[in-house]
Amino acid sequence: MGLTEDETAFGYNAILLSRTMHDENGRFFPIFVLSNNGTDWKQPVTQYYLTLLFKIFTPSIFLLRFSSVIIIVLCVFLIYRFSRIEYSNKLSIIAALLFLTTPLIMIQGHMALDNIMPIPFTLIWLFFIFLYNKKPKIKIPIRACFLKLLFIKDGTTMATE
Repeated sequence: MGLTEDETAFGYNAILLSRTMHDENGRFFPIFVLSNNGTDWKQPVTQYYLTLLFKIFTPSIFLLRFSSVIIIVLCVFLIYRFSRIEYSNKLSIIAALLFLTTPLIMIQGHMALDNIMPIPFTLIWLFFIFLYNKKPKIKIPIRACFLKLLFIKDGTTMATE
């Protein structure tokens, strides 16, 4: 079972962070982990999510790849629950299955990469916007905007460093 270079970097740094609290460059819990011989920055959400899993369970290739499956299952659950608010049980199941059978999800859902990590954050952001449209209150859009700004800031910070 081979790993890609990025999967290896995520796994290696997750093991190091879970055991020594330092990344491969010796930095103490960095926000962005610099890996692949200093050529690639890793997203902190994915890196620390894997670090937490490796701290709780024994590190393995299975766990490394299963971490993405956990995120996909969470997203399927969120899609089902959110669509259940407006639609019938049957349509909610169809919505979840459509998401699950999307080729991109089927391909990326079993790889230990950060490509699928924005999905749960985007779903939660959309849910807050939905709630605001149902009952306009000041607190809900502030939460939604804050969550989206965190997501945008995370990506732009990484691109500029």
